[in-house]
Amino acid sequence: LKGRYCWNRRSQQGLWDGLRNFEKALEIDPGYALAQAGVADSYSLLGNYGVLPTHLVRARAKEAAVKAVEFDANLAEAHTSLGHVTATYDWEWEAAEREFDLAIQIKESYATAHHWYAITCLMPLRRLEEALLEIERAQALDPVSTSIARDTGLVFYCRREYQRAQDQALRTLDLDPTFYEGYWLLGLTCEQRMRLPEACDALQKGAALSQSPRLIGALGHSYALMGKRKEALAVVQKLATLSQ
Repeated sequence: LKGRYCWNRRSQQGLWDGLRNFEKALEIDPGYALAQAGVADSYSLLGNYGVLPTHLVRARAKEAAVKAVEFDANLAEAHTSLGHVTATYDWEWEAAEREFDLAIQIKESYATAHHWYAITCLMPLRRLEEALLEIERAQALDPVSTSIARDTGLVFYCRREYQRAQDQALRTLDLDPTFYEGYWLLGLTCEQRMRLPEACDALQKGAALSQSPRLIGALGHSYALMGKRKEALAVVQKLATLSQ
C-alpha cells in the first residue's frame, strides 16, 4: 500500500520510493504477486517518464510482469502490468488488449486497467471513442488520481477537443498544483489554440517542478513557434545533455 501511494504520485522521487517499498515486500514474501506487479509498474513508469533510459528498464519491467502473472494468473493487477509493458515497450497491440480485457474481466473496479487500456492501447490505435469510455470509467473509479485526470485531458487532446482538454488540465492542477504533468497538458492545449505565451508560461511552470524530457521538449516546441530561436536551440542542447 505504501508502494502504491508513492507510485501514484508520479514524481521521480515517488516512483523510486514506490519501487523500494515493493522490493521490501518481496523480501518478506518472494511470491507476492501484487508486489511483483508493483515492481513491473515502477520500472515501466521510470522509463515512460524519462527517469531512466528505456533500454535499462524494459527487460526488468517485462520480467516482473511475467512473474506476477505466473505467481497469480487470476490477479487483475498482474495482467494490467503485462498489458502495459506489452503495449508501451513491445507495441504488440493485440496481445496487450488481451491482457487488459482479462484484467477488466477479473476486476472491473481496477481503475488502472481501464486507464492504461485507454491510453497505451486504444489511443495509439486511434480508437478514440473507446478510449474515452475507458478513461471516463477509470476517472469514475478513482476521481482523485492526478494521472487519470491528466490522461482524460490527453484523450480530449487527441480528439482535437482542445477547450475540453484545457479545462481538464486545469482540473488536474486543482487536484495537485505541484503535478508538473498538468502543466505539460495545459501547455500542449494552449499551443494548439495558438495561445503561445500562455503555453510557454504553463510549460515553464512545469519545468520549474521537473526536468521531464517530454515537458522540456514541449517547451522548446513552443519557443520555436514563437520565433524564439535562441531559447529553442538551448532546449535542444538540454535534451541532448539529458539523453546522456
